[in-house]
Order: sequence, then structure tokens, then C-alpha cells
Amino acid sequence: MLWPLGITLGLIPLVTGLAWWNLIRMPGRSYRGPLPAPDDALMALIRELRRDIYFLAVEIGERNVIPP
Repeated sequence: MLWPLGITLGLIPLVTGLAWWNLIRMPGRSYRGPLPAPDDALMALIRELRRDIYFLAVEIGERNVIPP
């Protein structure tokens, strides 16, 4: 009569472990080797991102929800 409880208690860690593994694993394979040389589109993206980050960090400045 205790075997259903044992099976249930044994399945809980198994299902939890499989769910955890499914949530943290990364799809595909990691890139290996040298990165390709940046093209004009990538360099334009870099300039845009730097401009946006400068605007957020310097021009707008600190944005806390709790006042000092």
C-alpha cells in the first residue's frame, strides 16, 4: 500500500530535475573560433548602441524609483 506513495515521492525529484534542466539549457551549440571581421552594418549598430547608452547613462542620468 506504500508503493504508490514511494513512486510519487520518487517522481517528484525526477520531474523537477527535468523541468529545471529544460529551463536552463541553451539551445544549439556554442560558437568556437575567431569572430568574423565587422562589416559596415555592424559598425553602424555599434555607433547607435553607444549613442543610446550615452544618452541613457549621461544625459538622462540616474533613474531610481526610490528618491534619495
